[in-house]
Amino acid sequence: MQMPKVVYFILLSLLLLILMFDTYLYFSSVSNFRDALDQALDAAIIAGIDVQDSQHGKISIEYNLAQEAARTCLRENLKLDEQLNNIFYTNSEFILEINSEGTLVQGKFTTKIQLLCLKMLNLPALPYSISKTQDYLSSYI
Repeated sequence: MQMPKVVYFILLSLLLLILMFDTYLYFSSVSNFRDALDQALDAAIIAGIDVQDSQHGKISIEYNLAQEAARTCLRENLKLDEQLNNIFYTNSEFILEINSEGTLVQGKFTTKIQLLCLKMLNLPALPYSISKTQDYLSSYI
């Protein structure tokens, strides 16, 4: 028994719809990661600068305050849970580093993007990583 052409067109259309959704998800995720990391580094700098020291000409960032602010900002902007995961992003990690001179802040966010077409083919999620370095002395002081 042959299947009518309509069924093949419906299946092909469904496959194309899934591919379009995955393409949109991937490119919007990349854009969202970039924006969220920018805002997380800004939040880290603002929360981490010791106001008392800066009034005396000594610029330093309190790492724990900066880390907490950056992680919270990243979680809120990407709508992640406490482990930095949601239905689209798994095995996520965020690393904040401040250089020894205290003039550069670097953030790195890595995750795995769950795409429907990869799930259909029983393939693992697509890994993605983004990092950004920000010189806060020229921007904030």
